Amino acid sequence: QLLQDDHLVHFGSEIQNSLPGQGVDQAQLQDGSLGAEDFPGILVAGGGSFERRRFSMKRRYELNLYTPDQYNDLQEHLGHMASRGWMLERMEQHFLVYRQNVSSPVHYAVAFHPEVGDMDSLRTPALEFYEDLCRQAQWRLVDTWSKYPQIQVYATRQRDPVPLQTDLATHWAVMEDWMEKRYWPKVQGDTAFGSLANLLLAAFALLWVVQGELSILQKILLIGLCSLLVIQVIRHFFPLVHVQFWMEGARRARETGAPGPVGRQSWWYWG
Repeated sequence: QLLQDDHLVHFGSEIQNSLPGQGVDQAQLQDGSLGAEDFPGILVAGGGSFERRRFSMKRRYELNLYTPDQYNDLQEHLGHMASRGWMLERMEQHFLVYRQNVSSPVHYAVAFHPEVGDMDSLRTPALEFYEDLCRQAQWRLVDTWSKYPQIQVYATRQRDPVPLQTDLATHWAVMEDWMEKRYWPKVQGDTAFGSLANLLLAAFALLWVVQGELSILQKILLIGLCSLLVIQVIRHFFPLVHVQFWMEGARRARETGAPGPVGRQSWWYWG
């Protein structure tokens, strides 16, 4: 498996002057933040010949039910998975993809970039500068959340890592800005579309009950379906209310210095 990271190089006998004591049969993976165990399949070069060493690459797919305001839950879950030997590899639209690795303590952090649009390039100068600052603090970029391109996940193996955001006022300002610009409109659209679709289906089912020549059992089943659809309409408003309260809490924390909302799932939030 060829490595696709420009910062990772396998050094062999061609540059022994740069790395003293490293011979033809001692090719090593050189990188400041990652170890060779992070790459189960590598291509080793040395002495003008290439040898492909294949190792089993095991992956695990997990349905991603987290929302952006549950970032603390997400960070802790990713750390727990790393302690069990599963390192986050990428964040797809609906799945968290892990690769099997040596179990070790890994800290994860979620970074928000409200200035990034849904269709913008992810390699803007501002993002590259931010990534470079994180790299200097020994945080490496793991991936960007496919569903929300303004959210990036970083990881570090430090025992006591430096927080990505040390100024709480700035932290809550960024969170509030992101929620208001990027997340709130999506939640409003999903609520409106889902509620309208469920109401139409419930009305159609109810009309069928009233005007259709149905048996008692069929009518009971349709009435039950109508009830479930109405409950689903009510359920769509829970995320809407939750995000509204979350943004108010973030705004109050930014303005007054009060404790902000926790990035965890609320007990009543089941959307």
